[in-house]
Amino acid sequence: PPRSTLFPYTTLFRSHDKRLLIATGSTGLGALDTDPELVQDMRRAHISVIDASSTDYRSWAVGTNAPAGYKEFHDYYSNVLHLPETALADGYVIMHHDALLTAIWTARRLYEENNGDLRTLAPQNFRDRLGGLHGTSAVPAASGQLTFDDLPQSQGRPHGKPVPLIEIPAPADPGSLPRYITP
Repeated sequence: PPRSTLFPYTTLFRSHDKRLLIATGSTGLGALDTDPELVQDMRRAHISVIDASSTDYRSWAVGTNAPAGYKEFHDYYSNVLHLPETALADGYVIMHHDALLTAIWTARRLYEENNGDLRTLAPQNFRDRLGGLHGTSAVPAASGQLTFDDLPQSQGRPHGKPVPLIEIPAPADPGSLPRYITP
């Protein structure tokens, strides 16, 4: 969308000596993080966003607070697939990778534990095995080491997943925001 649609109040804030801080939650930042002109407009207008995100592709790519599985994912994404770094900004490539990896991880465990009997890959068995993914069976996903050990309570949401807090425009000390890990 046009910049004026995203931040129609930048002129209002430029005329005052106030700062507007917007708190959001998202899978990733998308255009907010990949449009340098927009970031400059925000800086001039004293507008900042702090986002509780599912991913932090910029920091993770340079190893800052990166989950253990991110480097392997990123290397394959960049060096084998030759896909653009900015496509990671909205978080969906990473999250879809992790969802597919979790499904494959679960199916492989179920298949191996039942000596290759394909009949064991029934939906209920698959769901039950998903609930056993913890400890040495945790999923080494790009967004974190994911465990699923209490399906009734968590309703399939993973434990141990980092939720990075990202500030745009980036602060002088990018490591100043706290880190959160899902319980």
